[in-house]
Amino acid sequence: MTNAEPSPSARPPSSSRDVPSDPSALGDHRAVLAALTGTTTADALAGLGLLRGLRNHLDEVERSLIEAARDGGASWSAVAEALSLASRQAAEQRWLRLAGPVAGDVRRHRVNRQRQQRIDRDYGEPVVTLRVAVRAAERVLRANHEWTSCRPVGELARATLAAAGDAPPGGLYDLARSALADLAEVVNAASGFDVPAPIRVATDRLRVAIETAAPGG
Repeated sequence: MTNAEPSPSARPPSSSRDVPSDPSALGDHRAVLAALTGTTTADALAGLGLLRGLRNHLDEVERSLIEAARDGGASWSAVAEALSLASRQAAEQRWLRLAGPVAGDVRRHRVNRQRQQRIDRDYGEPVVTLRVAVRAAERVLRANHEWTSCRPVGELARATLAAAGDAPPGGLYDLARSALADLAEVVNAASGFDVPAPIRVATDRLRVAIETAAPGG
């Protein structure tokens, strides 16, 4: 079975703002490098203790980059080349491992994604753009989990966006509006310096996409 790749022109390019940026992970990385020059067993053990968290963070970064590339129109073959993998199938398997149970198996994911792309194109470019904005916003909230997790409404918005990403066009629009309302509430309630810039950018991008996709818009 062949997988028709979406045209790059069918989707706006994703921003590097979608990629997780975790200051604590950067600090852990510096601590691990410092442990390499340590002089005691305790230094080495401390460095080793930080590696699991760093691996998890890198996995999340890789997953987000793959999803951003795909939402931007990159083929699985291009993803495989960027990751120095042998085939497009290997790249799909890599993403499925990183995404975990939510992704399902390769064949089912591919069929569902192709069906969804066809339906979105039938509805028109505003729906295609809205789905990209929804998925980008969910990635940003997932990447900034420390900020989101301590704000129940923000976490609700993230979960709603996750559901919207795979919903049919009608459900996509309704769920996106609901998520935007929750997200706007938590963003407006926070002080300007308390909201990570990527979240503000994603919120604005989502708002524009929803307005463009609105019936009669």
